[in-house]
Amino acid sequence: MNVLVALSHPAHYYLFKFFYKDLKSKGTDVRFVVREKDILESILISEKVDYIKICKEVKRGSNKYSILFGAIKEMLIQDYNLFRYTIKWRPDIMLGTDISISHVGKLMRIPNIVLNEDDYEINKLFCTATYPFTNHILTPKVCNVGKYTGKRIAYDGYQKIAYLHPNYFRPKESVLKSIGLNKDDQFYVIRLVALNAVHDVEKNHSGVSIALLKNIIKILSSKGKVFITSEKGVLSEFKKYELKIKPNEIHDLMYYADMFISDSQSMTVESALIGTPSIRCSSFVGKINVLEELEHAYKLTFGVKPDNPKGVILKIKELLDLHNLKDEFRARRDNMLKDKIDLTAFLLWIVKNYPKSINEIKNKSDYQSSFK
Repeated sequence: MNVLVALSHPAHYYLFKFFYKDLKSKGTDVRFVVREKDILESILISEKVDYIKICKEVKRGSNKYSILFGAIKEMLIQDYNLFRYTIKWRPDIMLGTDISISHVGKLMRIPNIVLNEDDYEINKLFCTATYPFTNHILTPKVCNVGKYTGKRIAYDGYQKIAYLHPNYFRPKESVLKSIGLNKDDQFYVIRLVALNAVHDVEKNHSGVSIALLKNIIKILSSKGKVFITSEKGVLSEFKKYELKIKPNEIHDLMYYADMFISDSQSMTVESALIGTPSIRCSSFVGKINVLEELEHAYKLTFGVKPDNPKGVILKIKELLDLHNLKDEFRARRDNMLKDKIDLTAFLLWIVKNYPKSINEIKNKSDYQSSFK
């Protein structure tokens, strides 16, 4: 069996990491194709994984026209290069998070499964360009896929559980030593994003301001060490807080952190899934179903909008005052996991038994029970 996996974001390698390892160990020919994005290639190199690059990153400006033009140009390049590649090496099935597999799969009649955990309204451009062409859409039950429910495979869980489930995630304490910390040291991680992705095309979104960042640092630095990691580069006045670790060590560090503060949706979800207290300051607050469930059903994260910086500070202070903070959030994480499946095991079952697995999903209401 030939399996092609298309990646479009650094976090998406981890989504398929253990899926890839399992299939490779059993002799399946699995190949990654990627588009250049942030630190994606650095992660793959760190993990010593081979890959084929089908598109370089097209630089995008800060206005919506530049973002849209860049996204369309990338899509066309990816489609063309993936088409050429699949003519030379024809996969039996394609899956991933990239638009191109839906287009090329449709054209070449190759079954394809697109994974997404963004709601249709939040990432409408991606969904509109992908969902009409793909065979199947694999999403958490809580996600909205618009009018494409007929193609949907809904599961009890979250995309990032594929690599942060206790069956796979074993945090390495050695990461602390690499940045001069001990296990008992208090420290905090702040993550800032660029807000120039396709789902930010309207430019109506914002996150942590410089003024708020300064206040956050002032409060947290009196309690422990502060580290900042930024998608757009750390400003010179904050360079002394810049986090310097290998890209594939970030989840280990997040696990041991006393708190995670960010305007990143993805990394806030990751923080919640490993039981690290997190606060998100973003105009996306209240709009993303995955984060809404993690916040309101499981109390694993907290969202505050950017127009309420005092609310961010108050929530930080509230968490700092909570007795046994980390133990409490680990317990909340364990409670959440009781309701969720092992997504990697589920995905492996789907692919290994395809297309029979799809028929079983359609005809058996409790098909996920064996993956909890």
